[in-house]
Amino acid sequence: MLLSIYFCTFVRFYAHHIILCYKSTIKNNNLKIKTIMKKLFSLFAAVLFAGSMFAADMTCADAREAALNGSTAKVTVTGYVTNIAYALSDGSMSFWMADTKDGGKVFEAYKCAIENEDDAPVVGDKVKVTGNLTVYEKNGNKTPELAAGCTCEIIERAQTEEITTCAAAAEAALAGNTSEVTLQGFVTAIQTAWSDEYNNISFWIADTKDGGKVLQAYRAKRANGEDGIPGVGDKVEVKGQLTKYNSTPELAQGCTFEILVKDAPAVNLGEKTIAEFLALKNVKDTCVLTGKVANIVMDRDDETKYNSRGNFDLEDETGSVYIYGLLTADGQSGKFIEMDIDEGDILTLKAIYTEYQGNPQAANAIYVSHEKAQGTGISNTAVEAKAQKIIRDGQIYIVKDGQLFNLVGASVK
Repeated sequence: MLLSIYFCTFVRFYAHHIILCYKSTIKNNNLKIKTIMKKLFSLFAAVLFAGSMFAADMTCADAREAALNGSTAKVTVTGYVTNIAYALSDGSMSFWMADTKDGGKVFEAYKCAIENEDDAPVVGDKVKVTGNLTVYEKNGNKTPELAAGCTCEIIERAQTEEITTCAAAAEAALAGNTSEVTLQGFVTAIQTAWSDEYNNISFWIADTKDGGKVLQAYRAKRANGEDGIPGVGDKVEVKGQLTKYNSTPELAQGCTFEILVKDAPAVNLGEKTIAEFLALKNVKDTCVLTGKVANIVMDRDDETKYNSRGNFDLEDETGSVYIYGLLTADGQSGKFIEMDIDEGDILTLKAIYTEYQGNPQAANAIYVSHEKAQGTGISNTAVEAKAQKIIRDGQIYIVKDGQLFNLVGASVK
């Protein structure tokens, strides 16, 4: 007796739905049935293997769910770029995707392999990325992503207006735009002075010299070939990724600057009291200030010595101002300990008005001269081995020849 049998099974391989059917005519004997079943299982295994050779198409939401559930399969994810995590550098970039343009950070393409800027996606582009699912886990937080080395194909470029002004860039940044932009504008204020240690500077730019604080270039580095330091009034070209910090529109850390036109050099306004200096708020020209050194910041790794940058308050009878970094007369930073300056000393310096988070200060002031405070004559324990600096009840004292002195030089019992 002959019998026709249809073997059917249903398989879902990620986004693929597969129905396997096998027809056979068999005789009523166990050996024949076993042979047919072996063929069926072989066919089933072959289909699954073939499926593993191709990347399944997935949405961003499905890819996120699959990765968080432990899948490491090779998939192709289609969606819109919603945020640039890391700009193109050394042949790769990282970006976030979602199934809609305003979908937020749903799924990340990590270190996507991209050879040149023309192939780099921007926010709003519709893309197709292919790679292996994975999860990056840190401090209990899980980030679903495609592993490093994934590839990207741009399906549709975003239709956006080119951002060419500082005002437009600031507006776009506050609206959540994280595009890469190139802008020209004028430096209107120095937020944080140039750091030789970190090779960067933070400053504000606007479309006109008197345009105020429109967009901040945060920790900007020199572009290739640039060797100057921007000052207020200079015309510059900046390149970087738009972002916002709280309510501050910025070019993100790592942006670059090139000075196009230097403004007229700064002038020395001469001697001023600290109150006059603060009232002027002149962010370009230097003033000469004289006052008593107070509240020197100690080294964070060794509280028995001063911070090498030289951060302290300068006081006179009209007020005080915070000095964030004291340079030598020839402009070297990190030499404060060698300058032999202590609290109570009378210091003269050149300063330019700056602000940090709305608070006035003078960053990278330039040393002119100083007089030691009356008393022990002790300058600094780093250069006088016979003296020892100690901290008691939160106060700094100096021990010399068995005597205890405060930093003004008065003997303490």
